[in-house]
Amino acid sequence: LLGTKLRTILSTELDQIFGGETAVFVTPGSPIPTITVVTQPPVDTVSAGEARDTILQAVPDSSPLHGMKLVRATIGGQFVISTSQAGIDAFRGGGAKLSSDSTFADAAKQAGMGENSTGFVYANAKDAVPLLELAGVKVPSGLPSLSTFFAYGNEGKNQSTFTAFLGVG
Repeated sequence: LLGTKLRTILSTELDQIFGGETAVFVTPGSPIPTITVVTQPPVDTVSAGEARDTILQAVPDSSPLHGMKLVRATIGGQFVISTSQAGIDAFRGGGAKLSSDSTFADAAKQAGMGENSTGFVYANAKDAVPLLELAGVKVPSGLPSLSTFFAYGNEGKNQSTFTAFLGVG
């Protein structure tokens, strides 16, 4: 799928962008959802921005990703990349945040996630299914009503665990 040149660039440039805690969130958008990534670059946000530019310039003309616009911002020392300005504005704004969303909190509690984890994935499944179908994913008919999906990882002394929870009904 990816040309050799792009694979080589990705293997070096992504290290300039991603470090520390990283979050990816998807919000409704038209005609496609907005995808936003927030990370703490290992070096600095200027180097992360240059790495983003290098990656975008290396996308082959034949790729559906060619010409993709990614908006970027530095907010409180974090590097934010989004497929739209609305994603940047949502992260910057004072509106509702995931941590205060009762559906998220209930899903984390039902899944058994404690105060610390190595990372988590959360989806409001009832809202995600129509987006999957729009993207061409065939969702089987007759499924029970889905509510949330929550997965998280933990590390112990000599083990790592991964727990997933799918709310139905």
